[in-house]
Amino acid sequence: MKYITLALIGSVLSTPALAIQPDPTKWTIVKDVDEFTDKVSYSGTIQLINEVQPASMFCNDGEVFIGFTGGAYNYKGKFYTSKIRVDKNSPLDVSLMGGSNSKVHYLTDNSEWLNEFKSGNSVIIETKGIDNESKIVRFNLKNFTKTFNEVSLNCK
Repeated sequence: MKYITLALIGSVLSTPALAIQPDPTKWTIVKDVDEFTDKVSYSGTIQLINEVQPASMFCNDGEVFIGFTGGAYNYKGKFYTSKIRVDKNSPLDVSLMGGSNSKVHYLTDNSEWLNEFKSGNSVIIETKGIDNESKIVRFNLKNFTKTFNEVSLNCK
């Protein structure tokens, strides 16, 4: 009877509902090794939430970019001025670029917003579409600083 009770407790505690799950809104570091060159690269992401990846960061030609999904439809691939707000701080003007995937937008490394991201908890970003549609994107900044520093350190 004692073994049956222990087995029952063990099976209940090992069910997915009770297992320790990673925080789905926390920035995490992703290490990738190219199988042909053995070159190591780092990127950052907010873990998948219902198969949607709200934001990621990556290195491109020595510059760190933040990419995020869910913005207004914009396929022009040109920079435009928009605004962001970290926590309840004053809004900042930023330069965004709509990507080739029409609802992905990119934010380039800038010390003003970067300092706010590093000290903040969450951010809202206004995106603008080709027809002047405006759409707000939100994501968490938990663990952003550690992730950004690792990606930036290895960005060449």
